[in-house]
Amino acid sequence: MNLPMQFQGYCWPNNPYEITVQYTRAVQEQQQPGCRSVVQNMGRRCRVIAGKGIFLGAGCREQFDRLAALLEQGGEGLLTLPGEAPLRAVFASLKLTGESRPNQLGYSFQFYEVPSGRVAEGGGCYRGAREGETLWQVAMLCGVPVDELRVLNRVQWPNALPVGTRLVLP
Repeated sequence: MNLPMQFQGYCWPNNPYEITVQYTRAVQEQQQPGCRSVVQNMGRRCRVIAGKGIFLGAGCREQFDRLAALLEQGGEGLLTLPGEAPLRAVFASLKLTGESRPNQLGYSFQFYEVPSGRVAEGGGCYRGAREGETLWQVAMLCGVPVDELRVLNRVQWPNALPVGTRLVLP
């Protein structure tokens, strides 16, 4: 049996007809003076979960509006997908798609995984650097300039962070 998709107390009345889970790695190429390029593996990025579906029946607009309110509310929550292990995620986008009909409404959505213990909190703090994690990786994950992070947190050496380091975000 295929369990229904769920997020923050909302349960889809029928599962989306298309769900994709994208896995990527952060890789950066740097040109060294007088040398070949060096490729730096900066680790796995958060998974991106996207999909498309159709709400059917007289309450299809209300179902879409409930999802839109959930997106507006923000915050992370537990996302349960059919055939996948539940994961922490943030609802990133929702879009009406296709032709509007009285009892049918098409939509698409996107969620971003929030890895455990690696959350940019609402108070502007990055929790718990992991072993081998660099300031460069945190900057990319949080979408902030590495130099700004370095100065704000008085980090002397951005290539290594002590395990458990908490960083203030700009």
